[in-house]
Amino acid sequence: QARVSVQAVHEQPREREHRQRHQLVFPRINSAARMNATSAADFDKLLEKNASDQGKQIAQIFSGIFFGGLAAWLSISNGGSLAFVQRASLEKRLTVCCFINTYVAMFSTFFNIFQLSTLDDAILPVHGGYNFDLCRPIEWVCTCPLMQLSLVLMGGAKLPDYRRYLMPSFS
Repeated sequence: QARVSVQAVHEQPREREHRQRHQLVFPRINSAARMNATSAADFDKLLEKNASDQGKQIAQIFSGIFFGGLAAWLSISNGGSLAFVQRASLEKRLTVCCFINTYVAMFSTFFNIFQLSTLDDAILPVHGGYNFDLCRPIEWVCTCPLMQLSLVLMGGAKLPDYRRYLMPSFS
């Protein structure tokens, strides 16, 4: 404790206050990095890097929510009655299924790009840690029901109406 108090005495009050304030604001900076920051300027660079990383994560989350909302809105606002489509001609059913598959491709593209980041990674405690991409099962949950719906619509009027809801809900 004597070493700590001697260091605290030699440290200027402004710099000490600066460090204490930023330790409260940014607690995620690890102690080793905090100890390596010898001056206030080094510590400010470390804080700036941490703020930049957090900003990137927030931008990725926002873009994911915005893209999902836009895709859902486009699907609902431009779609017609599924009962009508199921009883329509083969050409109309094929057109609707192509649009559905386009949405599936957009979802898959977005989630595969999102998997490249570390934002969706979860470390499972198996033999020292296993990296698990959470976007992969989320992609399956979003795309598999749409592909099942596409199969029902292509089946036409010979399939019962309840299959439009049953097959996507069980996939």
